[in-house]
Amino acid sequence: MESTGSYWQNLFATLQEAKLEVILVNAMFSKNPSNKKTDVKDYRWLQKLHSIGLLSGSFLPDTDTEQIRKQLSIDKKKHKRINKNTPKNMDVNLLGYQ
Repeated sequence: MESTGSYWQNLFATLQEAKLEVILVNAMFSKNPSNKKTDVKDYRWLQKLHSIGLLSGSFLPDTDTEQIRKQLSIDKKKHKRINKNTPKNMDVNLLGYQ
């Protein structure tokens, strides 16, 4: 399965819950050199690459690591927003954020 956008996540989780072996691959490493792209052609290309052992699974973090990543992302966005709206000479720590 290609990891394009966020659409793959629910299907991936459902297939794993069904005890199926699912390999998540980065779409950048599974590009088909043909010029016409369709879902069926993508499926056949991925199946061919998999059958000859040319696909390797992407890193998928465990639940704890994923939660930490999400929180860091939220914190980073919050920090950017604060810095964008704070005058350059004001101490951000005075606002109670660290």
